[in-house]
Amino acid sequence: MRKQDQDRCATAAAAVMLIAAILTPGLARPLPASDQTQVDSPPPSTAAVRFAVIGDAGTADEHQLAVARQMLAEYERKPFPFVITVGDNTYLGCKNRLKDVFEVPYKSLLSRGVKFYATLGNHDEDCADEQIAYPLFNMNGKRFYTFKPAGDLVEFFVIDTTLVVNGKAPEQYDWLERVLRESKAIWKIAVFHHPAFSPAKAHGDDKDVALRIAPLLERYGVRVGLTGHDHILAKLLPRNGVDYFVCGASAKMRSNGIKPDYPGLEYAEDEFRGFFIVELTPESFDYSVISDSGAARYRGSVPLVAVKARAN
Repeated sequence: MRKQDQDRCATAAAAVMLIAAILTPGLARPLPASDQTQVDSPPPSTAAVRFAVIGDAGTADEHQLAVARQMLAEYERKPFPFVITVGDNTYLGCKNRLKDVFEVPYKSLLSRGVKFYATLGNHDEDCADEQIAYPLFNMNGKRFYTFKPAGDLVEFFVIDTTLVVNGKAPEQYDWLERVLRESKAIWKIAVFHHPAFSPAKAHGDDKDVALRIAPLLERYGVRVGLTGHDHILAKLLPRNGVDYFVCGASAKMRSNGIKPDYPGLEYAEDEFRGFFIVELTPESFDYSVISDSGAARYRGSVPLVAVKARAN
């Protein structure tokens, strides 16, 4: 076929398609570019996010530095945009010490734009006001707060359990119930210092947190609880729909500190320091335990499970 004939055929075919699009009811018209983006590819912020979890790290000693070096190595292997602390950010007070216990150990991560979201622990109480106002902790002047670093994929609920165990600030319970109830996130993850449930010998289960906080997490579909306080690394089997982690050995450590017969224990370690690294997708919370020598000592996955709100 000659080129002129080919051109005529192509033009005729295009005309037929245009007429069909006009006359055929319900035939989809081309979408604007903005709509095509929404239809064809999910927003990157809801696809997946990677982050690290540390706790009980504020010692400014060689143990904290060793864990910080492995956090940087993990970042270099595969970057993560933020780190969550589960409290005891400083054992040295705050006066002229936040630089020693935070800015120096994590300088390389901070220089790469990694953000830290802090939680208050019992050792932070003496300078809590300074910590919540400290820009690099991203607490925005609040002892308890929420943040959404990846759109509707996940919302983190940062709780001050020192207030709970000391019987202070009852308004925190009303706040927590309201924000949990109103959240539209795929994943709801609670972050607090004192574990409701822990296999450690030293502190173990905190009865006040188990009584006042755990039922709210269960009622409103929180899937994961990240805690510290006990100087071990541990993961428990689900309790009433919530998978609890203990990450209290990112500098401190208590050898021979685990109850081996603790009910519902999935994993626990008290012979090395380390941190958790998490890959979160709409389907699963995939985690690894990274030691202060850089070894991946344990891996696991928490599936997204719908937890229905319990009747009031």
